[in-house]
Amino acid sequence: MIYVDGYSIEQYPLQNRIVLTLPPAAHTVQDTHTMPQNRRVELTRNELTAILVAVKGMYEWRGEDG
Repeated sequence: MIYVDGYSIEQYPLQNRIVLTLPPAAHTVQDTHTMPQNRRVELTRNELTAILVAVKGMYEWRGEDG
C-alpha cells in the first residue's frame, strides 16, 4: 500500500482490483482519529474518465518488450 497525504492506493492483482482510499471530508468523518480535510467529495464524469483512461493505459499489454 502506498500513502500520500492521507490518500492511499493498493492493488489486488488476483482480484483485478485497485483500491483508492481518500481522507475524510467534513461530512464523511467515520472516526475521531483521522482529522477531516478540506477536499472535494465527488469527481466529475470527465475526471473519472481521465483516471480510468490513465489506468487502462498503464495496464494495456505492450508485447514482449513490456
